[in-house]
Amino acid sequence: MFLNNPYILFSWGAFVSICFGFGLCFLLLFIPETKMLASYRVSRKVMGSAYIFMGLVNLIAFFLRDMANDLRLIQSINLILASSQTFFFTYTLIILLNVKFLTLRKVYMEIIPITFLSILMSIALFGNKNIHYITVFHIFLIYCIFLLIRYSILFFCNYRKYKQKMNNYFSGNETRLLYWVTISFCITLILEILLLAPTLFLSKTMHLLTLILYICFYLYFGIRFINYAFIFREIEYAIAIKDQIKPSSIPYGEIETAIVQWLPKKQFLEQGVNIKQVALQIGTNRTYLSLYINEHEKKTFKEWISYLRMQEAKRLFLELPDLPVGEVGNLVGIPDKSNFGRQFSRQTGKTPQTWKKQMIKKQKEVS
Repeated sequence: MFLNNPYILFSWGAFVSICFGFGLCFLLLFIPETKMLASYRVSRKVMGSAYIFMGLVNLIAFFLRDMANDLRLIQSINLILASSQTFFFTYTLIILLNVKFLTLRKVYMEIIPITFLSILMSIALFGNKNIHYITVFHIFLIYCIFLLIRYSILFFCNYRKYKQKMNNYFSGNETRLLYWVTISFCITLILEILLLAPTLFLSKTMHLLTLILYICFYLYFGIRFINYAFIFREIEYAIAIKDQIKPSSIPYGEIETAIVQWLPKKQFLEQGVNIKQVALQIGTNRTYLSLYINEHEKKTFKEWISYLRMQEAKRLFLELPDLPVGEVGNLVGIPDKSNFGRQFSRQTGKTPQTWKKQMIKKQKEVS
């Protein structure tokens, strides 16, 4: 009996407690009433409901399993949890990357087939005709695998667009602020596969191991998700629902001339410079400037600023050869020596030290 096993009892108790605890936190904790956080507030409610739902399902399943000790019940519960968790986590994570993603129509289109198959599975489970259960089981299993594939494509398409937005706004590594979102999604996929594994192999040991891993993940995700409201303040202008296009003081066709006049000022060397600041310095808006850089320079804003900084770094290496590599990086707006080295190598194919030695050697040979 499961109730006689303290290890299993503790694992289930911990998981259910985490689900209910974080679920209530998601639903009740205060979120600033800003327009930009509107989708996050919705996603918090969705995630809160999801956590409580997972807690209830697992609580009921624990007692049912203890009484019935039926491996088919494990199969059914795992399929219901796998499909619902994949939906909840994928949609919640995508909302953090794309605030325009969530619509009621999309939610209904996802919930209806999962709910229908869950009800059908429950009816088949407690019925007497085994063929019905086996048929429904395989249909549900195939649908779960289909969801994993579709949601993977959906997530990474939105992540690519998010990264493009970030690289067209910031010059630094602000994209990393939401690396945990990608990590969380990848962990979700792995856990869903593990959750389906005991469904196929009917292993209680595998099921218990998956439960323990879920405890760790739910705890990690809950903390990260609550802290998102604070991270969002740093990236909100880059992923705005709708860019506020301010009037430009110069026509789009004159942006190139304005940039040529702006370059000697070397304001691109300022640490943490973003496209909004550069647009203001040039006399245009971020939409026009981003469009110009993407079309004419064939680069994102981040790549363009990095290119300008590396050109300045080359000049400093040649004019001030005794200057340490780290100091050059600091002068061009990249105080992190390893980050400076990566950006320099990406553009030249050589480390800063190697490039400097070779260029100085060539200068001596010419002279």
